[in-house]
Amino acid sequence: MAKQSQTFSIMNLLKVLLAVIVILFLFYLLAFNDVVVRFISLLLNGCLVVLAFLVYRKIDYMIKMKEDRKEPIQTEKLPDETEMARKEQQLNKLELDKTQLLEELLTKAGIEEEEKQKYRAKIREKEDEASKLQQELAFMKGRIANLILKRDPEIERIVLLLDADFILNHSLVEINRRFQEISGSFSEQSIEHLKKANYIDQHLQFTRIGYRELLKTAKRIN
Repeated sequence: MAKQSQTFSIMNLLKVLLAVIVILFLFYLLAFNDVVVRFISLLLNGCLVVLAFLVYRKIDYMIKMKEDRKEPIQTEKLPDETEMARKEQQLNKLELDKTQLLEELLTKAGIEEEEKQKYRAKIREKEDEASKLQQELAFMKGRIANLILKRDPEIERIVLLLDADFILNHSLVEINRRFQEISGSFSEQSIEHLKKANYIDQHLQFTRIGYRELLKTAKRIN
């Protein structure tokens, strides 16, 4: 039994020694082997490129989904501009950190100047892609601003007369019934405007578009 225990201890010791040797060998390669350093820099560059590509694909997918989806009846939630600004700052910092890190790796790796220029060209290419991504983010913010500024005075008047809380907490049937009661206070021009904008139909009932605008305006006013 003691012999088996001694054999087990020797095996464990050999495993530890082997692990130490492997670790020391890896440190030696990292410290003195330019090929390994180049490989690590290329691997890191590839990871950063993949990260930028995934961010771009995610934003592009979100934009396409927003354009293709049907107009919902429920209140639409606009993206938070503060959150978008924060993400844009993070993207800028990511690009700066990436450039600084790659320049540092190129310097430490002792790569020839011609090869450094190739890496720098690739970096500039990725920076251009990041710039396009920033432009798309700015475009999204502009679309949000346009949606917010697009207000209809007649819809706002209806919301004020019906009360924003009533619109947000009652069904379309109840809203139509209440609007029928106050429709006499609107001029013919106002009614025609609501019809042309497709907010109400010939029976003075709110359409899907009209109901959506009511909810959006009520949420903003409330």
